[in-house]
Amino acid sequence: MTPGAVGLTLLQSTNSLTEIPDDFAMEVAPYWLAPHLDKTWRDDIERTVGESLARTLSFSVATSQAGEDTTSLAVGIRASLLSGKSSPRFIERMENLEQYLGDISNAISEYMQEHGEMPTDDDIADMKRELDEGRSQAEEQLQDIEYERIGWFWEVAAAGSVAFPGNTVSRHQNEGWATWTTVSREWEGVSLLGVARFQNNERIADGTVGDFGGRFVVKAPRFSASLELVMRSMEKRRPQSRTVAVLEYAVRNDAWLSFSVGEDYDNAQPNSLIARLGININFDRSRRIE
Repeated sequence: MTPGAVGLTLLQSTNSLTEIPDDFAMEVAPYWLAPHLDKTWRDDIERTVGESLARTLSFSVATSQAGEDTTSLAVGIRASLLSGKSSPRFIERMENLEQYLGDISNAISEYMQEHGEMPTDDDIADMKRELDEGRSQAEEQLQDIEYERIGWFWEVAAAGSVAFPGNTVSRHQNEGWATWTTVSREWEGVSLLGVARFQNNERIADGTVGDFGGRFVVKAPRFSASLELVMRSMEKRRPQSRTVAVLEYAVRNDAWLSFSVGEDYDNAQPNSLIARLGININFDRSRRIE
């Protein structure tokens, strides 16, 4: 989203900044609002802490109807101090693509030196056929290329929510706040994540709640399995825990069968059993198998 589009969205949704919009959500990453034409993909293979903060910092805002005449407003901020590095698989695919595009460029230059004019579309098609092996490999990898990063990741975030009864600013009420951090180590096919989260909900009399836990994930092209364990500490209630195992299998290139089983927080209460079976349809390329 461009800076102009951001401004237009705000003006339209807030009636020229005169009212709080209903059911509105937006997240903005300042770094990506400006063009960075001097950067190449190689400049992003590794990042310093400062570069990671700049490229991952984002601000979010959302509103919702909490009642017939009450609007809730939530704001958040997040950023990654560490965001890994480009994976060897991603680097290899980008280098193959670079090689292929370089061969096409060289073929065009040689044609111009020999004929003194630009090649026609038919001539370029002939050049591509001559480079058929490199073309097929590059185009095949380009279809499912994704920006994959591995290594250490460390994200921090915070958010807060305020309610406006009667949609009146002077009657605002704090609804709650939350802050959390995640640290993870990503390998090709395996990831390990730890989380610490603190939250306070004014509508619930549990006081400040602290969650501490982790998740282990094993991934393959058509299969993934994960195990999650989170311990919950509360000021006014006994500690609780949540344990969930998830299995996923690609039944089609763009569809995953998912099965989850485990126990939710406060396992003595009804409906604390987690047992779900479903199908996830992926419309983007992030989990498609080519």
